[in-house]
Amino acid sequence: MQLSKQAMSRIALFVVFTTAFTGTLFSQATPKLVAFAPLLANPQVYLGQTVALHGFVDQSGAAIGGFKLIEAKLSGTHAKDQVASVRATWANGAKVVSVPNGQEAVAIGQIQIEDKAPILHVANLITDKDAIRRFIRPSQRKPRPGDNLGHDAQPSNSISD
Repeated sequence: MQLSKQAMSRIALFVVFTTAFTGTLFSQATPKLVAFAPLLANPQVYLGQTVALHGFVDQSGAAIGGFKLIEAKLSGTHAKDQVASVRATWANGAKVVSVPNGQEAVAIGQIQIEDKAPILHVANLITDKDAIRRFIRPSQRKPRPGDNLGHDAQPSNSISD
């Protein structure tokens, strides 16, 4: 069976459209978790991208229209002046949440640059500890009852036993 050129071009167009749409859909599903050091070193790379930053809220207040996000160091201790931070403001249309200073969070938003410094325009702020853990380490999950079924049983040596 031979397809006409018109039918083949329709199929090709459909494949291209589907691939482009699916790629765009999945690329926006989960923003990339970015470390503070590369973001601060070269913010132009992240300009306009939707990213996630894991840190602790500092200097939160309605008067400043946002907060400062201090890098969460998972190991080691550093003096406060050595800890990296990024200014965060609420994006237009985002649900503004009152967050206390010291609150651990994952801030998701777009990077913009103002006075050569990156600013995160926050669209979503995750503050639930379990949600933060799942976001930071998505492959790890808590064991559930029944996860080990069959693994504790000792197999018999023969089928007739």
